[in-house]
Amino acid sequence: MKLGEQIAAKIFLRSLRSLRLIVFSCVLCGYSLLVKFVFFFYLLVASLAAQEVRRAIPVKPIYAGYNEDALLLAGKELPATSSLASLQLSSSYQAHCLALQKMWTEYEQRHLLPMRQWSAQELPQRIPLPSTVCYLFGGPDILNPLALFPDAASTYLLCGKEPIGLLTPPEQLSPEQLHRGFLTIREATQTALQFGYFITKEMRSQTIDGPFQGVLPLLLTLLSLTGNQIVSVERLSLGGAPGVRIRFIAPSSAEKTLYYAQQDLSNGNGRSFLRWLQKFAPVVSYLKAASYLLHEEDFSQARNFLLQNSTAILQDDSGIPFRYFDSLDWTIYLFGDYKGPIELFRLKYQADLAAAYQTSLLAAPMNFGTGYQFQPGLSGGANLLLAVRKYFTPRALPIDITPVSKHKHKN
Repeated sequence: MKLGEQIAAKIFLRSLRSLRLIVFSCVLCGYSLLVKFVFFFYLLVASLAAQEVRRAIPVKPIYAGYNEDALLLAGKELPATSSLASLQLSSSYQAHCLALQKMWTEYEQRHLLPMRQWSAQELPQRIPLPSTVCYLFGGPDILNPLALFPDAASTYLLCGKEPIGLLTPPEQLSPEQLHRGFLTIREATQTALQFGYFITKEMRSQTIDGPFQGVLPLLLTLLSLTGNQIVSVERLSLGGAPGVRIRFIAPSSAEKTLYYAQQDLSNGNGRSFLRWLQKFAPVVSYLKAASYLLHEEDFSQARNFLLQNSTAILQDDSGIPFRYFDSLDWTIYLFGDYKGPIELFRLKYQADLAAAYQTSLLAAPMNFGTGYQFQPGLSGGANLLLAVRKYFTPRALPIDITPVSKHKHKN
C-alpha cells in the first residue's frame, strides 16, 4: 500500500469513529445541533489529516549534503551540479585523490578482496544469516565488518572510545583549512589501511582539531570508498552514550544502518549502553585487535553480554578467551595459524587455544592478515575463531573441533 493510501485509510477509520459519536449526540440533543456537529466534524477530519501527514514525513537531517561530502573526502568524482564540484579543481585536492586512491587500491588487492573471498567461502555455510553485526572495541573500523558480512547484515553496531567529532561543510572552508582537513583524513585512513585497525592514541592526535574531527569524517570516507551512498546522518543518544546513526545504500542497493557509540565498556561504565544494545539481540559478533581487554575481569560485563546475546562470534585471539566457549553451547571452527600474541601482548598466550589448533581440520595459513597479525601467509600467525551456538549449527556440516566441556563462567 502506498504512503498516500495508508494515510487516507487511517483518516477514514478514525473519522468513522468520530461520526458515530456525532450521530448519537444528534439523536440525544435534537436536529438543531446537527449543523454545528457537521462543522466540527469537518474540522476534526482536517486535523486528523494534518496529524497523519506530519507522522508520515521523515525527519530531514539538519545538513543534507553528507553523500557529496563523503565523495569529496574519499577522492571520488562529484556530480557537475554539486556545490562542491569546484573544490575538486585545486591542486591540494588532486594530490589528496592520488594519494588516497593509491593507498586504497593497494589495501583492496592485498587485504579486502582476499577477505571477501574467504568470507563467501567459509561463513554462509556455518552461521545463520545475520541481520545485525555487533563490533565492539573496533572504533570506526567499518571496513572489516562490511567485507566479512557484506550482504547479510542490515545493521552494523560499532563502539569505541573515540569521539563522534564533527564535519565542517567543506564549502565553508578556506583552501588552507581544506588542505589540512584532507591531510587529516589521509593520515588517519593510512593507519587503518596499512595495519587493518585504528590506533586509538594515534587517531586522537590526528583528529583532535581541524575541520574534520573524530570518527564521523572517517566513517563517511570509508563508506564512500567501499561504494556506499550516504542517505542520512543523525546524532543521537545510544543508551546514554554519544552516538551517530548513518543510513546508507549498499552497492547491492539494499538500505542499511550503521550505529557508532562512544562508550567505555569496562565494568560499571557501559550498563545502560549494553541494555540499549540488547534490543538488537540476537546478533553475530565480531572482535579484532581488541587489546585483549576481554581477557580481563574488569571487562567481564561486556564479555558476558557477547556470550549471552550472540548466535555466532567471529574473532581473532585478542577477543574472548578460548576457555569461555563451553562445548555444551558452542561449536568451534579454527582458521589460520595461532602462534601466540605479538610481543606487546606476550602474556596473553593461550595454551588451550594452541592445543586446539593442533587438532583443527581447518587450520592453515590464511591469505590475508587480521588484527595484530596483519601479515598474511606462513609467517603471519593470523587466526580467526568462529564460535556458533549449537542450536544454529548446520547438522550436515562436520564439526572442526570439540573442546572439553567446562563449567559456565558467571563473572
